[in-house]
Amino acid sequence: MKLASLFLKATLAGLAYAQLEALQQAIGAVSDALGDLDTKVKAISGTDANTAAPVLQASQKILMTMQSSTAKVSGAEALGVFDALSLQDTASSLVTSVNTTMKNLAAKKPQLDMLGVTSVAVKSIQDQKTASKALGDAIVSKVPAVGQGIAQGSIDQINAALEGGIKALSAGGAGAGAGTGAGGATGGGAAAGGSMSGGSGRNSSSSSGAAAGSGQNSTSANGTGSNSRHSIRLSPLTQLIGRQRIQNNFRA
Repeated sequence: MKLASLFLKATLAGLAYAQLEALQQAIGAVSDALGDLDTKVKAISGTDANTAAPVLQASQKILMTMQSSTAKVSGAEALGVFDALSLQDTASSLVTSVNTTMKNLAAKKPQLDMLGVTSVAVKSIQDQKTASKALGDAIVSKVPAVGQGIAQGSIDQINAALEGGIKALSAGGAGAGAGTGAGGATGGGAAAGGSMSGGSGRNSSSSSGAAAGSGQNSTSANGTGSNSRHSIRLSPLTQLIGRQRIQNNFRA
């Protein structure tokens, strides 16, 4: 009888550990995906469209990982008090990962603007925030009532960090920098764009306000106008995608 009781306790303890490990792995997978995105974000260059695609791909990977992790957590058994405390350490690491990635992504807004993909990045974070809420609800449901407040606090921090990333990238309009940097549509825009603007942009940036206005008028006098010229300019990322499609069609 004692042997059977010990065996039962050992089995239950093993099952409890397995449930905790499953949740830790699910949350850890999201942290790993965020780390991968952070690496790609740091490599973004506003003059190299090839650096944008990996960021968008890594963002999509985070969304898929959140969704798969939510399914795993939802299928797990509820945790005990001590296991829930152990899970809190994993959740805290996730909070740190989200904060770091959003901070670094916001710092790259000028480069995202130049590549014309800021709005895509914002939409990606919005989708991640929705998925994060679903994952958070699933995690909290597995924690004992006594610890649900603490678990919810971590989830709220994650959602706040994602919302902060959305606001930072949306400030001034998503992709607003792409128009002034690439086209030099106004005298002030050309001055801000510096070398990113065309030849007339360079002249206007190094001359007085009157000369900048003159530069704008001369552009319009060519028959196209600054707005017309900007309307047909494709972002480097769009050009990259076009070239990739042509190459794929050629290989086919």
